[in-house]
Amino acid sequence: MFGKDDPWCKPAFAKRMCECLGKRSDHVHRYVEVENAGHCPNHEAPTATAAIVNRWLEADEGARCVIKLVEGNTEEFKEEWGMNYIREIGADEISMSIFDRIITKFV
Repeated sequence: MFGKDDPWCKPAFAKRMCECLGKRSDHVHRYVEVENAGHCPNHEAPTATAAIVNRWLEADEGARCVIKLVEGNTEEFKEEWGMNYIREIGADEISMSIFDRIITKFV
């Protein structure tokens, strides 16, 4: 789970993590993006974060932990300070700039 507005951990790092984890185990790895959240989605979007973590905890061990989202692949969560949105993206759908590709080779 990554905050879309995170200035340090860009989606490119998530893509690299998914690729590396995929080589290390046969478990399902997912990228879930939280819009209107930065580096600490658990503080900036606690309701959305709780929903994602609860779904993961409720999944059967060894089962595919599917983040079941509403139609359109986006789900809304209202916080006191505004709306947050989550969506699941396949690792192959995460776009990377040339700079991202170079940087993530060294991470």
